[in-house]
Amino acid sequence: SPSALGAAQFACLPEWHGGATILASARAAWQVAEPTGGFHVAKDMAVSMIAPQSFLMKAGRMARHPFVGAFDYAGLLSSRPFFLQRMKDQPKQDTDGTDSVGFEGEEMVSARSSFLGGPGPVSDKNSRATKEQRFVIWYAEELEQWVVTEDFRFLDFVTVDAKVTDTCWFPWEVDQDWEVSDGMGGFCPDPNLHAQLLPD
Repeated sequence: SPSALGAAQFACLPEWHGGATILASARAAWQVAEPTGGFHVAKDMAVSMIAPQSFLMKAGRMARHPFVGAFDYAGLLSSRPFFLQRMKDQPKQDTDGTDSVGFEGEEMVSARSSFLGGPGPVSDKNSRATKEQRFVIWYAEELEQWVVTEDFRFLDFVTVDAKVTDTCWFPWEVDQDWEVSDGMGGFCPDPNLHAQLLPD
């Protein structure tokens, strides 16, 4: 809305955020040095954020969270990148010996299992996102939280599968414990749940 354009958060956006969503006075105006010692405004000069393209959401070896595994960069939201869970036909081996399912240890459990139950260990080929269920990790600015939701609930911060209160720019910079939905309207902390960068 027009009233929101003058809000404080739009006045202090990072340099890579531009376009028609903010006031012209709030956009970064780069100036380039001249041989005479002065400066002139470079109207066409801009900064683009280059974020790492993928990371691994990992949990303890007995965890059955369906949102573990590899996530890939999908775009920007609230000046922060958001990431979409990699489909099962996009395998990528992690460098530390675990596969891109994201469970630590030799015992792999199905990522399609629910948090409170499900089948026992299965092959990792069945443990990534499927056409029926896929997750996205994004920053909910209203809550100042990184959240995990199913892809069809993207931008819906009311119903989330996991969350963490942290204002860091990237999910792998989180230094608080993630909280995971218990399936009954509450959340429980999972100190083993964390994001780990994957090599480009």
